[in-house]
Amino acid sequence: MNWAVILAAALALWGWAFPPPIVILEESERAYETSLADTTHDEHACYIHVYPSTWAPEYDPFKIVAHEVGHCLSLGHHDQEGIMNGVYEGYEFSGYDRALFWWTYPAPYRVTIGMVSK
Repeated sequence: MNWAVILAAALALWGWAFPPPIVILEESERAYETSLADTTHDEHACYIHVYPSTWAPEYDPFKIVAHEVGHCLSLGHHDQEGIMNGVYEGYEFSGYDRALFWWTYPAPYRVTIGMVSK
């Protein structure tokens, strides 16, 4: 799996422009029985740890990484349909996700992009 491409696409999905966050993605062994991924922070970077061994075949790596990038951008979970929903349901990036991001980061910190589609 090309994690660098997935990570770059996930950052672009959020429309992050300035300053670029330092995000390091690492594939790891399972930390918890049901954990798909998690994030940790220190003074240098945000670290995304993915645990593919816990993923069902239908899980989309891009959506999992995009969700964790949201946490790197200091976004929390919500209960609406969207990438930042706290339970993996395979949701697409939603207007609610975008509104959460825009509310958290005013215009100088983001670029406006269209919805990403396949």
